[in-house]
Amino acid sequence: MTALIVIGIILLIFFLIAIIPVGVRVGYDKSGFSLDVIAAFIKIGILPPKEKKPKPQEKPKEDKPKEEKTEEKPEEEKPEEKPREKSEHDLGGTVELAMTALRAVGDTLTRLRRKLTVDYIRLQYTSNCDDPADAAINYGRAVAAINGLSPFVSKFLRIKKRDYTVLVGFDGGGDKVLLDAQITIRIWEIIYVALGLAPVIKAYLKWSKSGKGKDNGQK
Repeated sequence: MTALIVIGIILLIFFLIAIIPVGVRVGYDKSGFSLDVIAAFIKIGILPPKEKKPKPQEKPKEDKPKEEKTEEKPEEEKPEEKPREKSEHDLGGTVELAMTALRAVGDTLTRLRRKLTVDYIRLQYTSNCDDPADAAINYGRAVAAINGLSPFVSKFLRIKKRDYTVLVGFDGGGDKVLLDAQITIRIWEIIYVALGLAPVIKAYLKWSKSGKGKDNGQK
């Protein structure tokens, strides 16, 4: 009974770790870009970098008396070793490895696209011009761009919440863009995505063994 409880606790711990979401939060405003790494409820700021505290000035080191250099005896020249001939792997195996890697990368990207989740994205654009006509033209272009790109992006990413806003201003302060988005993926999903690279490892081991066998045959 005790063993079953221990196994149950271990499985529960693995399950809780597997469902932890990790990801990034990206932001942009008039002050520049911001980037935070997220793991569950922990957030680590990457951009903008934190200001480093100035280091205390070190005391100047006292000059030590120079030591007299002793004459070193010239080293005896060693006979040059002949470079070993490197054996080349079979070209067919190399091509097979390259094709396997390309297929695996494509499969991995597909898996990653399906598992990445955009928790929310907020995009706000303000067309700010002195001339009302120019502001209206920019407003229309922004609305058309958002309406055209939104369905395209939704085909590749799962977006839970979205907020696209286009505004108009006339204070002459220039166009303004505000972006705030968070993208996450769970740890078990990362393992699932990484499994897409398994064929590459298998093909590389096969390619490596074939090369070593050829080396042994030439010796």
